[in-house]
Amino acid sequence: PGGRPKSECSHPVLKALVTYESKLMKETVWYDDGIIEKLKLAEILTLAEVNSLPPKENVLHIQIAIMKLIRFRTDRSFYVFCNLLKGYSNTMIQELGHNLIEHARSSDDKTIDDILYGVPKLPRHHHVIRDQFVNTIAVALMKMNLSQGRLLVHGIPGSGKAMAVANSIRYIVEEKSHFYPTGALWMKI
Repeated sequence: PGGRPKSECSHPVLKALVTYESKLMKETVWYDDGIIEKLKLAEILTLAEVNSLPPKENVLHIQIAIMKLIRFRTDRSFYVFCNLLKGYSNTMIQELGHNLIEHARSSDDKTIDDILYGVPKLPRHHHVIRDQFVNTIAVALMKMNLSQGRLLVHGIPGSGKAMAVANSIRYIVEEKSHFYPTGALWMKI
């Protein structure tokens, strides 16, 4: 119960994990930083896997077990894990999350344009910027990236709906590293 099929990360992600494994194990206190709980909430670790981890006193064994589990997750899980690290108050852990993502990306031949397939470029003459609306859309899309869902944006023609969504997608791909490695596909219906 609570198990999942094993599917190893892609080569660029595995390479990043191997490269930064010693730093991850040295700089991250898995229980004290709440990372294990967040990995469970993000459905990267199952409840059964969390319950099977060694006692809190065996920090090294916990770290080895978690690194092994993360290797046998999808690339999406890796990027969620990195974003969890980037969200911590400890700047060393934040930097580690950022470095992991950058290393995986540099080993991958996908460009931002590949990830943002068909997403319109923002016009240079951006007259009205709706930061709050764009942030609301970005948060909804990031939540949907963790699970599934639909987002409906409606309004009168020409009010900037498409540009606000495009701006949100570009922001969460370029700044928050979501939608890696699968990307975002823009379709007109």
